[in-house]
This record gives sequence, structure tokens and C-alpha cells, in this order.
Amino acid sequence: MRTLKHTILIMASAAMLWLVAACADKTDIPVPEPLPATTNLVLDLRVNGTPASRAASAADRLPAGDWELIHTLRIIILAADGHVEHNGRYDLSSPAVQHTITIAVPNAEAKKIIFIANEDHFTVVDPSTDTSIGAAEYFNSLYATITATEGNTLTGDKWTTLQDIAMRTADNPVFSTDQLLHDRIPLPASAIYENVVIPRQPTYSRTFYLHRAAAKYTYRLTNNKSQASVVVNSATVNYVAPSQYLFPHITWTDNSQQTFSSYTPLSDTGTQNVYTVNLGIDDNETRDFVLYLPEGTNKIAQENIGPGILQDVPYRTGLIINADTTSPVMHDITVGDDDNLKPSKFTPMTTLPRNTNVIINGDISFRATAATLTMNYTVCEWWNYETDIPPYN
Repeated sequence: MRTLKHTILIMASAAMLWLVAACADKTDIPVPEPLPATTNLVLDLRVNGTPASRAASAADRLPAGDWELIHTLRIIILAADGHVEHNGRYDLSSPAVQHTITIAVPNAEAKKIIFIANEDHFTVVDPSTDTSIGAAEYFNSLYATITATEGNTLTGDKWTTLQDIAMRTADNPVFSTDQLLHDRIPLPASAIYENVVIPRQPTYSRTFYLHRAAAKYTYRLTNNKSQASVVVNSATVNYVAPSQYLFPHITWTDNSQQTFSSYTPLSDTGTQNVYTVNLGIDDNETRDFVLYLPEGTNKIAQENIGPGILQDVPYRTGLIINADTTSPVMHDITVGDDDNLKPSKFTPMTTLPRNTNVIINGDISFRATAATLTMNYTVCEWWNYETDIPPYN
């Protein structure tokens, strides 16, 4: 299942006016006006609250980082014929819990509604030039017009091009190998909803969800009986995809886009990257850090795990501690049944969908002069899984 961040409640309201008509018998009979052809969409954007972890006390809350919230939101609405009838950008950076947006659009037809969050902080690949361009600049160029003959019409290949627009990992600082060394950058998030019919009625409501265009690795490390402080110098992760789609390429199993049966990443392979950490952990102290990665999967590389037995190479990670080596030991990330967490039941993790939080609990201990790192992994889809690690939202 997907983990989801922001909820948008759309209320469509149209004023119903009643006229009083005088008939021959002087009896007043209310006559309704025809329903209007334009509906005011009143969008309530609510940001979900962040629960404490299961083991947290009231003084130990684990709130969402500011960078995981929506700062700006672009809403693009396409008419039934595919032309852009609305393209607006809204500032949601104020601390209000709830923001209201009103949009007037023609009703009684199926719309496509596109949501793009935090566009100032990431780039996309311009299909016409194959070069990266600021997302805000690219989507702002889709001018809204009254009819299809006057402006942008996104049908056929043009609609497919928009759905397939990509983000290059190397061109987006949110995924950089030094992301822990500078201020966090608001995460990209997006969604596309098709066949949204705005009926001609006084009130219409529907809930929409945005999905982060990123996956998350949460490392929670405990310095256990080392008798000294340690420094985590770096973390190594394999299969970091070179690019990803901005919009989800997902087969949803419900209209609200909360569950899915499959997804298609842009890349099915990747590189092994080293991320600078430089995190000090005192004796008997637990500290955590987070890395954001593009979604991906491994469908190509295989390895021998026994005579004549091949398996897909799983996602792996490793740490360098106290600069004791230049080549960390890489540990498989495995996925198990939550109700039966036995090693024999675990399978290698070979997929990394967007909005997934991979939680890594590690114990660091010293024996003589050698450091021994024991790491336990849980793949946590934060919307429905309780854990002692900070939830994704």
C-alpha cells in the first residue's frame, strides 16, 4: 500500500437562486433558475497531523520535518477536450492548519486535475530539449484559456508526454550525496486524477491525495556498550536510480489512490552511492538520520546464492564508522511478514516505490579495536505501520 501525505477536500458550490413569479390566480410559486454552467470549486487543503512514535512520551514527539510539508501547490485542470482551463499556483507556506482555495470552472464534464507541490525546489527534464528545467518554469508555461483553439491542449502524445515527465537524480539537490550537509529542501509531491466529473449541483465534495516523489531511508543507530563516542562518517546505498517519473505510474486499486497493485519506475537499475553523514553518537545514545532517494527497482542484476540458484540483487546499505575502512560491509535489506518476523521468512527487497520509508535500526558496539555493526531492517509504509522510528509524515 502507499503512504500518503496531504489530503485535499474539494467542495464545489453553486448558488441556487429562486424567483417569485406571480400567476393569474395571484398564488406565489417559486421557480428555480437553471443550474449554472460554472461551479466554484472551494478547495480545503488540510495537512495531516503527525503522531508520536509508539514508544514516545508526551515530551518526545516526532513531528514531520518542515521539508516534508507542502509549501506551494500548483493545480492544473484540463477540460474534457484536453485544453488547460485552469493553471494556478498557491502559497501554503503560512503556518495555518487549513488553507482554502476557490476556483471557478465549467461543470458537468469529466476533468483531469493535476497537483504539483514544492515546484520551486526541483527540476524536470524538458522533453523538447532533453535538459533539466525548473519545475515552476515548465508548468507555468501551460497557459489556461477559455477554449482549446486558443491555447494548450494536452491530448494524445502531449498528454502522455506530461504524464511521463522525468526528474534526473543528479540535477536535484534533494537526492544529492551531501543532502545532510545543507538545509533540507522541500520534497516534490504530485498526483493526477482523471475522469473527475464536477456535477451541476449546489455542493460537491471529494478527497484527493498527493504522493511524494521520493522514497526515504531512516537510520536509527544506538551506540551500544562501546565505552566511547563514535562517528558515523558515511552511508552507502546501492541501486540509486538515475531518474524517476514526477507523477506516479501506478495501477491503483481504489479511486482515492490509497492502495495499488503495481507500479512502473522509470529506471530498473542504479548506482551505488556514498552519502556523507558525519554524525556523532555518544556511548549508550541513540541518534537517527534520514536520506531521500528516488523510487526505483532492480529487474536486471542477479547473483548466485547457491548451486544453480539465482536471485535478484537486493537493495543493500552499509556504514563507515570512525573512518575505520574505506569499503563498508554491505547488508541486504529484506522484507518479512510483520506477523512472523523470522529470518527464514524474509525475502530480499528489490523494489523501492515512492513514498516508502525503509527503516534501519542499528546497534554499534566495539570489541577490542574492531567495530561490529548489527543492523535490522524493516520496510515501513508509514500510513498503516506503527514503529518506534519517526513516521514518514
